[in-house]
Amino acid sequence: MALKISVFCFFAVCLSLIDLRERRLPHVLTLSAALSGGMLWVLFPFPETRLSRLEWVFEGYLSGFLSLGILAWIFPKGMGMGDAFCLGAIGTFVGAREIPAVLFVSSVLALFVIWMMSLRNKKGRFSRMVGIPFGPFLGIGGLVVLLYPDWLVKIFW
Repeated sequence: MALKISVFCFFAVCLSLIDLRERRLPHVLTLSAALSGGMLWVLFPFPETRLSRLEWVFEGYLSGFLSLGILAWIFPKGMGMGDAFCLGAIGTFVGAREIPAVLFVSSVLALFVIWMMSLRNKKGRFSRMVGIPFGPFLGIGGLVVLLYPDWLVKIFW
């Protein structure tokens, strides 16, 4: 578990810093993170599922990628495909079942930051829309879910 968290944190920090500076998530890093997460699940124990190890990794990646990939395809100016690749990589670490929890935590954190930015404005609202990179929020959301799996299921069900 410590190795999985360490590898995840390495990629999350690197991708977050790049996204904050350049407003992009390089596919080389997101795909490397996905391969690393997949290899960790193939080599080490995983939760009991009806799927084989490779199917579990592929399902996690695909559910994460498609969750934001469709959104990025429909609204290309709102979100880039790098975010979809990043969430796909997170899916290889946490699994398909935890993707909604990652999106929930990431979205709540992003909304909180946007709200704080609007309070900083003199009028209490945005005078113009300011884009913020979503990669750091995905990294934090993935880390929270990786450290506390099934917490969203326990809260809402």
